[in-house]
Amino acid sequence: MQAVILAHQDSLGLRQLTAGGLVGQLPLTPQSCLIANIVDVFQSALLDVIIVCRPGQTAQLEKLLASSAKTSHQGTTRTIFTEVPINSSLPECLYRLRKHINSASYLFLTYGDFAVTDLDIRRLFVHMVRTKAGMVCLAAPYHNNPQKGDSGKNLKSQLQSPPHDLLVLDEAEEQLVMFVAAADTKRQIRVPKTITSTHTHLVTRSDLHDVGFYLFSSFALKLLEWIRDDAGVRKHFLRHLVNVEQYKPCQFDTSSLYSDLPPELQLAEHEIPKFLKISVIVHEDKAVCRRLDSPSNYLEAIKLIRENYSETNGGEATGSKEASGPRAPVADCSVDKDCVFANGALVRSCILGVNCKVGENSRVVSSVLLKDVVIKEGCKITNCLIGEDVQVGENCILKDCTVASHQRIPPRAVFQSENLGFSEIDMDLV
Repeated sequence: MQAVILAHQDSLGLRQLTAGGLVGQLPLTPQSCLIANIVDVFQSALLDVIIVCRPGQTAQLEKLLASSAKTSHQGTTRTIFTEVPINSSLPECLYRLRKHINSASYLFLTYGDFAVTDLDIRRLFVHMVRTKAGMVCLAAPYHNNPQKGDSGKNLKSQLQSPPHDLLVLDEAEEQLVMFVAAADTKRQIRVPKTITSTHTHLVTRSDLHDVGFYLFSSFALKLLEWIRDDAGVRKHFLRHLVNVEQYKPCQFDTSSLYSDLPPELQLAEHEIPKFLKISVIVHEDKAVCRRLDSPSNYLEAIKLIRENYSETNGGEATGSKEASGPRAPVADCSVDKDCVFANGALVRSCILGVNCKVGENSRVVSSVLLKDVVIKEGCKITNCLIGEDVQVGENCILKDCTVASHQRIPPRAVFQSENLGFSEIDMDLV
């Protein structure tokens, strides 16, 4: 099996948190950044990895992965880089990668701004085998617990305001039978008779979002290659596959899909699917499997990883209460190198990047500080995401805030549920 990571397009909101503008460098733990975590999870499952990046970005990604590399899988897997134009669609990317893709195997596909565990890979593959699907995708709730009385100022409430994608599911067959993009939900929507006549357990969900994690069989890959020149599906491949292609008979010689397999694994004519069946997995537990399309989603993913994943993945939480006692200044935190804590500082349940500094009598709780962040004396920081090279002045109070890179927060500032320093144009596109 193989894995493709699409790193040529990423979240504009997340990009504003980093000095270099590369979303993959966002840290999940002191030992691993975002894209390095994805690569390590795939390689731990012994999958070769193909990374699709922008022109001129290969060297930067290679350096980033080398600094976070784990040696346990060296020599057993390969990592291949392919540069494509930033506006390349999924069918175009896969077509450019065709010489690297083994058409007789399965292909995992995800994005570079994504948090995933090896548990999700196993679950996805088992689901495909059990449902005999040609393609499986993951979907997750938009928000499990919307806050009551929300002022509407924070990013989470902003993301709830646009119309959501509409998914029509067959509960009995665990199949995604119709997909309506958010841009089309304002129109009158009708479920075709071809679907209502063949499916008797239909439910609609508008509280889900596509997290951008798929497993394709060789059958589905062939269909993607078949439709790659259709300009109408370049930007909406999932909608086209769900609504159109999975109901079409095979239009090509299916024997080519299995010609490289040994005889005992080749399929008989009656076993070859005539349609592309698409299944969907809905994540409503705390497993980390999320497309990081905003700073608030990144902060939520960080918390899930800290609670459920970092310790099993080799990450270490330093300064735990058990090790340092209940009055330890730094407790239940992941702290990278060269961080400094002044007298009276209190830091709880946080992730700190390289070279962070917390001033005297400052309190930082349930927050993420990327590299080179300076929190001066007397501050109270709660549930915040602070971008690279940010300086927070004396006696500031920040709660439920995100701060873009290179920002300077003046002394004695008080902010709650604010996005500080983000470009309005970029935030509109998140």
